[in-house]
Amino acid sequence: MSVIKFGTSGWRGIISDTFTFGNVDLAAHAIAQHLDRNPPPGARKLLIVGHDTRFLSRAFATRCAEIATDYGFDVWLTDRDAPTPVIAHSIRLHRASGGINITASHNPAEWNGLKFNESNGAPCTPETARAIEGRVNVTDDQRLPIRSPAKAAKIFDPQPDYFKQLRKLVDFTALKKHPKKAVVDLMYGTGRGYLDELLRRSDWNVEALHGHPDPLFGNGHPEPIRENMSELLARLKKSKVALGLGLDPDADRFAIVDRDGTFINANQVLALAFYHLVKNRHWTGAAVRTVATSHLVDAVARQFGITVHETPVGFKYIGALMESEPIIVGGEESGGLSVKGHVPEKDGILACLLMAELVA
Repeated sequence: MSVIKFGTSGWRGIISDTFTFGNVDLAAHAIAQHLDRNPPPGARKLLIVGHDTRFLSRAFATRCAEIATDYGFDVWLTDRDAPTPVIAHSIRLHRASGGINITASHNPAEWNGLKFNESNGAPCTPETARAIEGRVNVTDDQRLPIRSPAKAAKIFDPQPDYFKQLRKLVDFTALKKHPKKAVVDLMYGTGRGYLDELLRRSDWNVEALHGHPDPLFGNGHPEPIRENMSELLARLKKSKVALGLGLDPDADRFAIVDRDGTFINANQVLALAFYHLVKNRHWTGAAVRTVATSHLVDAVARQFGITVHETPVGFKYIGALMESEPIIVGGEESGGLSVKGHVPEKDGILACLLMAELVA
């Protein structure tokens, strides 16, 4: 039985146990074969490849890029570790057939993983995941040998285009008009140079914690929850800070902490973002949440006469609905959020900026 099984957010495994170059090769071949034989309508034969700051992530991503070129794909490899929502945006912007992202999200340091996003930037559907898993076993004997690629991957910087996208979604004028002080825990991950940089460009006073890559995550657990953010809480008590913000290593999950150290949980952030975008920004549409998410968002929706949709657990279901109708905000209790006009993928950077905007 294959060890490559896609869960709610890709395939993950322990490095050197199940997450090995051999298994990553199999997954990359299966993805390339699937896209080669089932090209997404209107997409270019282009694959975006990125990675996080974990041990060997760059090497795993480079191997995936080399394999994809053997199938005739143009491959664009991020110039450094990059957030999951940034990779998703690049896929969508450049009309790529999909994207491979080497990351284990918020899992401990001994883990790594592989996410595959569809041509619309959304996490792969259950149908696509099953198709890829089905090809893994048959490709063991039929896969192409890994040769020196006929053409090298293009190295590109996805940040400028992503910043341009966020300028359409976040009121940076409000951030600049009322600058505050924030402590940002980047958790040694991909969010450095993104969240902290955007706030600084808005004249905010930003104290960035753990803003350098570390595959061991400071010997801690890189999930942005209270138990793992004691340093941020200590900084909040020492200085007059308006907001504490945090990201997980691939920057798709977020943490929001009030000035007094109160954690604003993901259910509350979803409701606050929804309220803010409807009340203050006058956005129209519906909302979507998973079945495991608080009905607090439903209460806000009733106040404004807005429809709320419920999906199974997994942001891929939220993303699918965001593609089919105007959704003001979509989210889940585990720390995932996106908004209308953005990628159908979790974006912790955007969530933090919306909360900073609301504070401003």
